Amino acid sequence: MPYTIDWLVDRRVILTTFYGSITADELKEFITEVREKAADGIPLVHHISNSLSLRKVEFSLGTARNLVGALDMLKVLSWQIDINKNPINRMFANIIAQFAGMRTRTFSTPEEAVQFLKDIDPTLADDAIWHLELLKDDDPTLNLKELS
Repeated sequence: MPYTIDWLVDRRVILTTFYGSITADELKEFITEVREKAADGIPLVHHISNSLSLRKVEFSLGTARNLVGALDMLKVLSWQIDINKNPINRMFANIIAQFAGMRTRTFSTPEEAVQFLKDIDPTLADDAIWHLELLKDDDPTLNLKELS
């Protein structure tokens, strides 16, 4: 799979990290997996999509129509946050979010995304509950690491 799904904050914030290219079928699988994970969470459950390493999304109007029904399942999420610098991928994320009627924001960095959630949801303000470590060098992806 060209993505990983983990808890960034146990049972409260889901993190999906995308890599390389993703097909329409993989997008459908991703939506199903996020919905199932969110159902195991404690409301309010938020989702962060780290799309910094996403290079290509198979997208057409037909793909969008097929995904809209599946995206209805994501209404269990309070906020959908996208970390993305690619203008095409940003446009794709915004179109899908509008079709699905989701509350969404897009940020250029993981720090901005995390700070936004801390600001809108005070129960997430404690840094100790986050399992986030930014990778160094040129790799802009997020790495989850349990805090000791």
